[in-house]
Amino acid sequence: MLAVGAWIDRASSTVKYTDIDYFVFSDAARFLSDGGSPYERDTYRYTPFLAYLLLPNLWLHPAWGKVLFVIFDLLVGFLIMKISSQYKVANNTPLKIQPMNGFSSFFAASPPVLYASFWLYNPLVINCSTRGSADSLVSGLVLATVLLVQQNRPILAAAFHGAAVHFK
Repeated sequence: MLAVGAWIDRASSTVKYTDIDYFVFSDAARFLSDGGSPYERDTYRYTPFLAYLLLPNLWLHPAWGKVLFVIFDLLVGFLIMKISSQYKVANNTPLKIQPMNGFSSFFAASPPVLYASFWLYNPLVINCSTRGSADSLVSGLVLATVLLVQQNRPILAAAFHGAAVHFK
């Protein structure tokens, strides 16, 4: 989708695939690299950390941020699997979904794989990240918070939760 989005952006002068906010993020990063504030960009209303994360847009590749957001989508899928694999049925065996008549063996996968698949193959999720929306960062931070709470690491969980709130 990243390649398709780049092609659409180049092929059409009127309809762009890239989210307008991605240009705002990139402009804010440019202001930072010039020694200024990301808030010099009139419509920048996000955390300054986002502008710092997108600095490589200027010296690596303009799609750096989109790739970063897709990587966070993959991290979210991993976190969904990790969090949901903690749950067991009464006799302490992992949950298992049995295939139903007419359904493929895909549905016989373990619930953690199935849950992660719902995220990773969701067209809306794919579209948002490849267009340049930073929502996957917040999702990753929230799920990292949940995992850390499960692991009884409250201080680190609080830090991740604070970062999630700050990013949103």
